[in-house]
Amino acid sequence: LAGYSLGRICHILQLAVSKRILVYSQGKLVSRRLLEVEGGDAPIEHSSCDATGVGACVAKLPIATWQAAVIGVRSLFQTSPNEDRHVPLSNVRRLFRYQLCLDLDAASLGLRSMSEVFRSGPMIDVCTLERRTSGLVI
Repeated sequence: LAGYSLGRICHILQLAVSKRILVYSQGKLVSRRLLEVEGGDAPIEHSSCDATGVGACVAKLPIATWQAAVIGVRSLFQTSPNEDRHVPLSNVRRLFRYQLCLDLDAASLGLRSMSEVFRSGPMIDVCTLERRTSGLVI
């Protein structure tokens, strides 16, 4: 990848994800073919993503399960531009939709609000919810 700009590398990765060449598994991007050969954990499906390479998703997205939500949050931390790896709570649903092509819905997980999602269930082991001057962050 030497000689390619960061923007071009990101574009190549996004194309690979949208074409389902790369998938998310255990919080990492991996080759779908390698995952199938090795019989690893089921990847988060990206079948509802379009092939434009810009992360756009169609209107009807699959609802994230707890397992997919945990994997997705770990992925968001890895791609967060912030040095301290915090993600604003107000951006989490949008990031799930456009980067992971999943709908993170608190009601579908049996909770009333997004802040409850990050204070309960398996999320307790993954992240913490903090109040900052700019608002809530995970």
